[in-house]
Amino acid sequence: RIFITPVARKLAEEKGYNIEDIPGTGGNGRITRRDVERYQPEAKSSQAVTSQAGEGLPGMRKTIAKRMVQSLQTTAQLSLHRKADVTQLSKLRQEIKSKANDGAALGWTTLITRAAVKALEETPEMNSWYQDGHWEQHEAVHIGMATAVADGLVVPVIRDAQGLSLSKLGEKINEVTSQAKAGQLPADLYSGSTFSITNMGGRGIEYFTPVINPPEAGILGLGAIQKELAFDDKGEVVELSKFPLSLTFDHQLLDGDPAGAFLDLIVSYLENPYSLLL
Repeated sequence: RIFITPVARKLAEEKGYNIEDIPGTGGNGRITRRDVERYQPEAKSSQAVTSQAGEGLPGMRKTIAKRMVQSLQTTAQLSLHRKADVTQLSKLRQEIKSKANDGAALGWTTLITRAAVKALEETPEMNSWYQDGHWEQHEAVHIGMATAVADGLVVPVIRDAQGLSLSKLGEKINEVTSQAKAGQLPADLYSGSTFSITNMGGRGIEYFTPVINPPEAGILGLGAIQKELAFDDKGEVVELSKFPLSLTFDHQLLDGDPAGAFLDLIVSYLENPYSLLL
């Protein structure tokens, strides 16, 4: 038996609501007019779709499906795309590699992660979580590195990346991704990231639309380096190296201008390579 006030029943009928779906807050669980007014059928529908996501799929694939559906249902995702001129950074990499044997620190993923970490320190609204109606901005930067494994995708975490040198950051990236692929990653490093990075450059992808890893506010996608011809200041043809970047952010939390400014910061660090060494 469902307890509901006459006024609430009439209102529910007018709105076409099924009273069995409306939670009551009155005595003995009675549904009141206020309960009907507050009821949001679309929220229940979204929860139902999320719970059904991945049905019929094996273990990890089912978990991934649920998280992807949850991400798209609970965030207002928008992607920005831009190329960074990494010609000078590429030259610096070659110069340092010829004098030192530190491949981890000089990998493109490491260098761009370093640029993202520095930009996140200046943009706390991007280095944040939004869940259950609460927006929490973080000082510490915990980077999630999307990593393909045999049966799906995981996001191992590099904690307190803002305190790591370029060399140490490279070591940590190699360490956590290798552990994830081998199934040896510590349990506490599977969650807790405040911003994620995903790389499709190895497949020749230029731009794409990465999906936010909830409850984070953004994710950065890395593409494959592109070679372009351009004129220099003397009017001579030169070859440039351009790195495509794809930033997806939650438009609930940030508008396009601050999100664009964040991406601009990353590009600025990449185009002024010595700033990454500081």
